[in-house]
Amino acid sequence: MNLLAMMRQEVSELHLTDKLEIAYYLYMRTGQLFEYDPLWGLADSLELYKIKNKQIDIENITDRYLVCFTWSNLFKALLKAFSIEAFIKSDSSHAYVIVTISDKNYSFDLTKDYEDLMLIKFGFPSKNNHEIVNGKVLEESIFGSVENHEQELHLKNAKKYFEMKKVEFHMSEEDYIYILFKWLEKNICSLCSKAGDVSGNAYVRYVLKFMLGEEYKPHYAKFYNKSTRYFFRVYSIERAGKTYFFSTQSSENGDFAFKEIKSIKEIRFYLSAYSVDKPYNLVHKVKKTVSFSRVA
Repeated sequence: MNLLAMMRQEVSELHLTDKLEIAYYLYMRTGQLFEYDPLWGLADSLELYKIKNKQIDIENITDRYLVCFTWSNLFKALLKAFSIEAFIKSDSSHAYVIVTISDKNYSFDLTKDYEDLMLIKFGFPSKNNHEIVNGKVLEESIFGSVENHEQELHLKNAKKYFEMKKVEFHMSEEDYIYILFKWLEKNICSLCSKAGDVSGNAYVRYVLKFMLGEEYKPHYAKFYNKSTRYFFRVYSIERAGKTYFFSTQSSENGDFAFKEIKSIKEIRFYLSAYSVDKPYNLVHKVKKTVSFSRVA
């Protein structure tokens, strides 16, 4: 993919001339097009070095996976192509970009806590772009906030609706949680099919926290196949003495889905494969049965 040619065409078609608007547009588009590399949390030291130092050619993008260091290089290169001054600020664990326009500095941090990658993909405005004044990063995002945004209002209205139905039908807490999981299944499908593993699961966490509060801690297990870049999680919830299972699944092309698992054979495999110590590599053979662990 020739990312530079694509961005030049889009910026031209939108008649964008203000440099800050162009910088923000490039920021949003990289958030839509790219995904945080899920291998980062599974790699050994040599693999981490390769991921961190992967060469980026904005005229020949070969895959959609980035981490903070590679995104910063990509974003800086795009900005330079549009004659926008920028430099990378980094330490051993994180990197982001400082943009200078008309003697003003702005920070752009797409990968911080995976937050903006998730927000952008699911239709929210971003949070982690701020003006810097006298060395201090201002709290307000450059282009507005999530508060009272269309997607945020959608979640607020959904929460009010489900809470009303809970009272109306005298639902138990278990029934209420199950209904929310089923709603989330449809909601994710309609919003973004290309979220990828990291952003997709970040959205699941975001919605569960929004709907059920800080105190709700879901049960889930992680599974992966590094060679095929296949990642997913299996959530378990209790309802009337029965355990129900939902999974988030992501494939190499970024397709992401959240769905209920109804196959008993599939459920038994996941339960037997899961290790409480680390994500389970699907390449390995199942050796023992381990129960689900509570994970925040």
